[in-house]
Amino acid sequence: MPSAVELLCADSIRLAKASIIERFPFTELYTKAHLIVELSAFDDYEIDTGLTDVFNILEVYSSENILYGVTNDEKRKIWSLRRNIGNALTSNGRFYRDIDICVPVSFLYQYIIFIEDLRNKENLDLIYFGHAFDGNLHTMLLFTDTNAIEQERL
Repeated sequence: MPSAVELLCADSIRLAKASIIERFPFTELYTKAHLIVELSAFDDYEIDTGLTDVFNILEVYSSENILYGVTNDEKRKIWSLRRNIGNALTSNGRFYRDIDICVPVSFLYQYIIFIEDLRNKENLDLIYFGHAFDGNLHTMLLFTDTNAIEQERL
């Protein structure tokens, strides 16, 4: 059973990556998103079975490579991008407005398409990331000191 399923959009990956010294695989410019799946189980057999199930599902929807962590250090590194988004949001004179939204998981894809279209149409600087397993995404409008007036308008 997954204990966590986190989605990071491409811009949230790049934002977090820029604020960390470590190097990360699968963070190139063509990367569209990361999906972090954490499994919990009582024994190694359940974890192996769960990993196989996750790999089989992901292979249906993506031809991208799958990175997985076994050791605590590997797991920490995988999670560090997600955990660093908060620090990155307030770095370099940046601030944000959090639009926390929860949608049924069956509408998550439509929400992402809506947000991407809105960002492009309105030329907004925003990222989204969050808990894909329950449909709770953090959509963050990003601002800098030079566009504080724009934040007040929103």
